[in-house]
Amino acid sequence: MLRYQQYLEAIEAEQQEKAELKKQKASEETSEAETQEQPEQSEGDAEPSEDDAEQSESEMQRALFTKKDIIVFAVLLIITVVIYMIHWQTSGDSNVVARITLDREVVKVVELSEDRVFELAGNPNVEFAIIDGTIAFVASNCFDRTCIRMGRLHRSGQMAACVPNRVSIAIVGGEDEDSIDTIAM
Repeated sequence: MLRYQQYLEAIEAEQQEKAELKKQKASEETSEAETQEQPEQSEGDAEPSEDDAEQSESEMQRALFTKKDIIVFAVLLIITVVIYMIHWQTSGDSNVVARITLDREVVKVVELSEDRVFELAGNPNVEFAIIDGTIAFVASNCFDRTCIRMGRLHRSGQMAACVPNRVSIAIVGGEDEDSIDTIAM
């Protein structure tokens, strides 16, 4: 708030200085015109002065972006981001399955259609939950619990791993696995 007030004061002081300079130049020009008594040019022949050029340039800069323009731009940007996030969160791949591996071997392939909580027979230290078409690590005895913080997976290509327990989840399926990836293009 203090910086904003200082900013406004600086702008006000700058405007006052410009007004004083214009007054000084105008008084100098009138005094020179009186002393030299030169014939005046008609308005059609008059060339624009430097002050006029500076003034029109500053007006163009002010007119480029006003506060309202910036506010409208910010609102549109926020709306776009919100719509994208809603679309990204709600659109999931259909027919996806979770491939669970233990020690680099696929131990279980589960469909994400049925809600349940389960653990692997070979490793009871890790517990998984399938909720609303997503799968996640919900319990683990590892020290940092990064696997749990990875969140819920639902899109083809997403992965999460519990490295200390040597367990990983990969979401596969959805669209054709043989189709060309647009990122690879």
